[in-house]
Amino acid sequence: MKAIIGITPQYDNYLGNNRISPFYAKAIEESGGIPFILPYTRNKELIKDMINNLDGILFSGGTNIDPRKYGEEATENCGNIEFERDIFELELCKSATESDKSVLGICRGCQLITVASGGTLCQHIEKHTQSEDRHITSHSVSIVKDTPLHTILGAETTDVNSFHHQVVKDTGSLKAAAFGKDQVIEAVYLPGKKFHLGIQWHPERMYSTNIHAKLIFDAFICSCL
Repeated sequence: MKAIIGITPQYDNYLGNNRISPFYAKAIEESGGIPFILPYTRNKELIKDMINNLDGILFSGGTNIDPRKYGEEATENCGNIEFERDIFELELCKSATESDKSVLGICRGCQLITVASGGTLCQHIEKHTQSEDRHITSHSVSIVKDTPLHTILGAETTDVNSFHHQVVKDTGSLKAAAFGKDQVIEAVYLPGKKFHLGIQWHPERMYSTNIHAKLIFDAFICSCL
C-alpha cells in the first residue's frame, strides 16, 4: 500500500487560481507516495475529512504568512501575503497535528508550521536568496544532534539551496533542528510526533542529485505507512 500525500498549492492572485511547482509531486512519487494537490477551503469539517483520508501533508513553499497570525503588523519589507492560504493551511496543520499525521513543511511550509505552533517569524532577512540555479546547493547548515533530522540524515552538516527572505524567529512549541552559519534557524520539528518536520530549504529541487534531499522524502513517506 502506498502513502497518500496531500500537497498545499500557492494561490495566483492575478489569474485567480492555484498553482504549484511539479517538483513536490515528483519527489513524493519517487519516494513511493501518491501525491494529491489540495484545494483551499474554510470548511473545517471538510478539512477534517481531508486529514482522515490522507496519510501525510506537505506544506509547500510560496509567499508570506500574514504577520497578524503571529501577533505582528506587516513591515514594508514583508512582501505579498496569501490570506486564504493562511486560513486553510493553519487549520489543516492544526487538524494534522491533533491526528498525528505526518507533516513536512518546506520553506514557507516550515514557517507555516512554526506559526501554527505559536512561533513567530522574521519578516525580512538579507542574503538568503541564491543567484545560482535552484537545483544546486549554495551553503551548508549544521544539524542539531539527537533530533529527527539528525537521525534521518546521519550527518552533522548538510549542503542546501536557499531562496527565501523570511525565517523562523521564535519556534513556539517546536524545537530547532538546524542552523545556518549566521545562526538563523534552518529546520524545526515538533517533539512527540511520528514526523513533524519543517526545513527552510527546497529538497524537492534536489532529490534526484542530492542523497540528503532524497532521504528526507524517503523518511517522510516511510512515516506515513
